[in-house]
Formats: sequence, structure tokens, C-alpha cells
Amino acid sequence: MKSTIHFSFLFLAITGFCYAQSLSRVDFRSELTPQYLGSGTSTRLPVVFRATVQNLTAYTTYRYFIQGAIFSDLGKTNSGAGNTLLMNPDSASFVYTTGPSIATAGGYSIFKTNASGEYTGWFAFANTGNAKFTAGNYISPTITLADSVGTLLARRALSDSIRVLSFSTTTTETDGTGVWAKSSGTARNLVVLYDVADGSTRPLAITYLESDGSTIASSVQFYVDSVNGNNGRWGTIIPNVNVNGIRRIELRSLSDGSIVSYLSNETGVWNGISTVNPAGGTTPLGLDTLIFGPPTKVSPATVKAGKYSLKQNYPNPFNPATVITYHIPQSSYVTLKVYNALGNEVATLVNAEKAAGDYELKFDAASDRNLASGIYFYKLTAGDYSEVRKMLLIK
Repeated sequence: MKSTIHFSFLFLAITGFCYAQSLSRVDFRSELTPQYLGSGTSTRLPVVFRATVQNLTAYTTYRYFIQGAIFSDLGKTNSGAGNTLLMNPDSASFVYTTGPSIATAGGYSIFKTNASGEYTGWFAFANTGNAKFTAGNYISPTITLADSVGTLLARRALSDSIRVLSFSTTTTETDGTGVWAKSSGTARNLVVLYDVADGSTRPLAITYLESDGSTIASSVQFYVDSVNGNNGRWGTIIPNVNVNGIRRIELRSLSDGSIVSYLSNETGVWNGISTVNPAGGTTPLGLDTLIFGPPTKVSPATVKAGKYSLKQNYPNPFNPATVITYHIPQSSYVTLKVYNALGNEVATLVNAEKAAGDYELKFDAASDRNLASGIYFYKLTAGDYSEVRKMLLIK
């Protein structure tokens, strides 16, 4: 009997350890994540996001590296694909590695948690030629965590996903065009692009100002020629299907994520270059020089308090349930409805007066609905505000 009990505990310990190492969508919360990233072996670009790692030990140092995974990777013992860009704000430069590893110096970075056992910061990786980065796929950034000596602890997937675009001169939903600019910003701070002038939607793209001290091998040629190593310059990819173009460009702090300054317009035209529905592919839009105004140091919470917002659902794609969050700055009558690809209403999630605040709710495609796989839309209406976002159900 003793040996049986011993074996049972050993089995539970082993299986529990394996479960902890499996990729799961828990405790890695998106704070600011772009909608799009690039694809291709020789057309690599950095993709940056801001997130919070939760449910760790307080005041503790952890090792980590970042990659990207697709929906089918969840539950498996791998971290996905992509090359890691280590953005430690306490280091003199970023570090790019084609061999992310929690055991090898240069293959990981570190962070230290706060009193709540959390860490919030900027994270980044670059696309590669791996099939996961196929145009149209949704990539969930992943974080692989270890303790301070390199013992693997967990693999976690971000609560948001990012759609892959290919550089192309055609205009489908999975086509994209490069964009770059000179700027007056300080190296290693972040540039955030929106398709609305008030920054109330999810960003189109997030990147950083050169020179960051590293070089991403096999970058797309316009980045090599016009961006890399040039102080104050940045480059990224935006979708070809984009009726608004770029209407807001934020400069955010590397250290705390606050908005240092921003530029906005209602036309999507910058220095005579239109960013509306571009079709240049790897022939980029060069926006010339952008002069940011004096530092404003507007915190993200302050910006959020003054506007309505509907966030991207997470996880996305999902099966069968997903979470939708929204913010209303004042008491409003709110409706939140879900529609199928034909525009038919399939669910009413909210239809009531709501006080100002943040709201989160669960949408279950299986419960009493049994919805088929496919694209769905959810629409928030509150006062004069209305916004629609797209989500993908995969069974």
C-alpha cells in the first residue's frame, strides 16, 4: 500500500508539472496590443505589445522570453515560434535573439514582480518564416517563464491575438503595406498607430523608435534601408483595407507606458502621404519627419476615463467561450449585440442602463446557441457612441 501511495503522488507530481508547462491562456493580460503583424522569412518586423503577468510570487525575479502561437498550440508543451526581442527598460539596449532560451544567457530577459506578484511591461518578438505566421492567422503572443536560475515554470498565452498580414499590392483583409517615418522622439520609446484620431480603438500597430541597439536579421528591405540604426525613426506594417488610414500616432514611454506626446488628424494624410487603403506592399509609405510636441505625460488611465471604448474579445479565435470588455465614461443606456457574417442578430448580451465604469462579460457560443464556426461581429451602442469588432469562432 505504501508503494502504491508513493507512486500515486509521484504520478500527480509529474502530470501536474507537465500541465504547468503546457501553453495556457491564463494570467497574461493584454494592456495594449496591436491588431496586425507582418509575415515572411525575409520581411521580418518587430511587433510590440504591453501586458501584465499575474499570479506570481511578490518581489521575485523571473526569467522569460516571448514568441507567438496559434489557437491549436494551446495545451501543448511548446511556446510557439518567432524570434524574441528582449526589451528590458533597465538595459542600455534591446537584445534580439534567434534562439530564445531560459537557460542560456542572451536568450532570455528578466523582470521583478511587485507587491501583488505582478509585472507590467513592454514585450516584443519578430515574425519568421514559420507556417504559424501565414497571412490570415491569428497569433497569440506567448511568454515562457522560469525562476531566477532557469527552472521552467510555465508557458502562457496572451489574452489578445494579432492578425497576420502579408506584404502585398492587392487589397484583401490579409494584405499589408509598410510604413516608416523620421521623428523627434527619443530612441527605444514606443510608437503606437491608430485609425481614429482620439485613440479610442485598438492600435493598428506598435513598434519602437530606433536606434534600440539591436538588429533584426532578415528585416523587410525598407526597414533595413530607411529605419534600422537611425535615431528617431520607426517602421511597421498597416493593413491595405483601412478606410481611415493612420489618424493618431502616439509616443509612449518605455519605462511606464504613459503617453509622452501624440499627433493626430482626421484625414489620414501625413506630410502629403495618404495612409488610407494603401497598396504598396514592400514599397512603403514614407511619412517624412514627424515633430512631436512637448511631453504631456498623459497616463493611459486618464485617457481611458474620458471616452467610450470596446476592447477586442479574448481569447480570439475562441471555442466555445470568450470575454468581451468595454468602458463607459458616464451613465448610459447600453446595448451589446452579436451578429453573424450575414448581419443577422444571434445574441443580445446587454440591454440596460449602466453606470460609468469598466464591464466584462462572457459570451458562450455553445450555451443555448450552438453557433457554427465562422466570423461574428459584436456591436456596442452607448449614447451617441457605437463601435463594432470582429471575432472568430473555431470549433
